[in-house]
Amino acid sequence: MTHLVGIYSLLAYTPIWLTAIVLWTFTDGVIHLMRDRLEGLGYQTSFSAKFGDAGLIAATLIAATILQRDGSHVPDFVNNAMGQVAAGFIGTILGAYVTITTTGKRSGQAADIYHDLVIGPAIFFLVITLLPVIWENATTYEWFAVCFAAATWTILGIVDIVYDRMNQRQWLIRHGFPIKGEVLK
Repeated sequence: MTHLVGIYSLLAYTPIWLTAIVLWTFTDGVIHLMRDRLEGLGYQTSFSAKFGDAGLIAATLIAATILQRDGSHVPDFVNNAMGQVAAGFIGTILGAYVTITTTGKRSGQAADIYHDLVIGPAIFFLVITLLPVIWENATTYEWFAVCFAAATWTILGIVDIVYDRMNQRQWLIRHGFPIKGEVLK
């Protein structure tokens, strides 16, 4: 294996189980804890966030598996400091774009802001950096799993929009769940 930089080095030398725990903790785990503490109910009604993000975590673990496999190749254009910084910058810009374009469609609560400003850019960063690794090294089954995860996330995002599940707080209130500071109508 060639000299790995940044995210590639981290994923190549960290046990898969630890990567899974860290990714889950800083995505679904933090969201539930923030909502429970700040809103009085830990929840995740968005299908794309609950199930779609889990698929994206699985795709990241597939990329980590590839990086840990002998003979895997990471393209030079992303396996350098500038490539990683550029991917981080693009991920941040895309995350900011999503935040700006969904303002008013989501609750504006701390957990949603955390998702838009931390989880979203991290997902974009991982897609940008890991897709070239998957492209060059994945087996047929790995490709199928990654494509399935991406398609599932996309379809669930559309379902969330169609059924107005993106503003999760309002969805819960409409369905009779008590949220701290909200009066049920």
